[in-house]
Amino acid sequence: MRTEREFAAVYADGRRYDARGIVVCVRRRHAHDLPTRLGISVSRKTAPSAVERNTFKRRVREIFRLHKHRVHAGWDLVVVARRDGARLTYVELRDAFLACLRRAGVLADDCGTPVGG
Repeated sequence: MRTEREFAAVYADGRRYDARGIVVCVRRRHAHDLPTRLGISVSRKTAPSAVERNTFKRRVREIFRLHKHRVHAGWDLVVVARRDGARLTYVELRDAFLACLRRAGVLADDCGTPVGG
């Protein structure tokens, strides 16, 4: 996801799930067979250093890349860094992100059945 309109739609119509330092906004797309899209938001207020912001975004993209085979198709996801969220280690960020996806019912186990919900 890249445009402000796409992010605004997820913020307006999506559900929010928070875990240690991050919030994941989840919205079902109209066409359920489309691939799941990822958006990332890190403000300068949350992470004043560009290095911190870019590191956070790289980590979230990598976590999504490694686990996207477990994410059901047809969703828009926006990951928002909260206070100290940009300073999470890779493992902490991975655990928080996957916990949010499990609670949202977007993540499937390795057999393809939904987990959490």
